[in-house]
Amino acid sequence: MALYLAANLAYFKVMSLSDIASAERVGSALALRVIGPAGANILSAIVLLSVIGAINGCILTGARLPFAQARDGLFFARFGRIHPNFHTPGFAIAAQAIWTVIVITAGSYETLSEYSMVSAWLFYSLAVAAVVVLRRTQPARPRPYRMWGYPASAYLFLAVSAWFMIDAVMTQPVPSLIALAITVVGIPFYYLWRRQSLTTATELPEPTR
Repeated sequence: MALYLAANLAYFKVMSLSDIASAERVGSALALRVIGPAGANILSAIVLLSVIGAINGCILTGARLPFAQARDGLFFARFGRIHPNFHTPGFAIAAQAIWTVIVITAGSYETLSEYSMVSAWLFYSLAVAAVVVLRRTQPARPRPYRMWGYPASAYLFLAVSAWFMIDAVMTQPVPSLIALAITVVGIPFYYLWRRQSLTTATELPEPTR
């Protein structure tokens, strides 16, 4: 958090708000002004390495969402299968890779960001709201980790995320509403799979890593 805030302070120290808004890569533009072309190239390489680390995290977590859904009976059962040699959710990872290629070729980064940010923040908000609900409805559950500053931090996060989503809908109504509509479409499928999972329970092996 400190590094992120320091980087943003550096952007505003060297560049104006209009320069930041018009820059395709703000970090490279900053390095170009302060260090020169060599600095811009070095910073771009560092950013690429950081992106590789972020992609690794997305691969590990993204594929395990449909994997967990399938194991709970809330998605296609094939996504819950484990690779016999690598002991990983191989089919879910392969499906995620194919879907990623399709989405990348379908539009630009800006377009994908506009469609994904609103729905992503919706689920961030639901996750934090779940903390509040579960602490009230299940106060006796063991909690090895406690949220710092609770409940003020939780309510502050929910207020900021609500403001972010409302602002996105007002400034970018078409992609924001389409993203929310896609999310809402998933609700009937959830109840359909949930009804099926209550009638047919399947036992699947646990992944080892």
